[in-house]
Amino acid sequence: MLSSCGSAANRAQFEEALASWINKDERELLHVWGIPDDVYQISEDEKALNYVNQSSFTIPGTAPSYTTNYIGNTVYMTTNPGSLLRRLIFTARSISLLSKTNFTVFDGKVTGAGSAN
Repeated sequence: MLSSCGSAANRAQFEEALASWINKDERELLHVWGIPDDVYQISEDEKALNYVNQSSFTIPGTAPSYTTNYIGNTVYMTTNPGSLLRRLIFTARSISLLSKTNFTVFDGKVTGAGSAN
């Protein structure tokens, strides 16, 4: 299955790949894309096949900096979290991605294809 996320150039390639399915046989689509997540019967001869692709990844954060102070024979270490902007940029976070790809099939032939993110 192709991913629809990314740059405008990748998006255009993905849309072109989807368009290549127009007029192809439904069985070929099912062979390549697998079993759809949802099937909606529009009419006796027409249905919509929906595929959902969900993934996630983690952007690691950066370690905080520390300041060490010596007072006599005692060592004091403090964390420097930095500015609010630094904390927002360098804090670890998980990103979830969701894309939906839809095909319309009429009388066993793919008649439409599109995606939504």
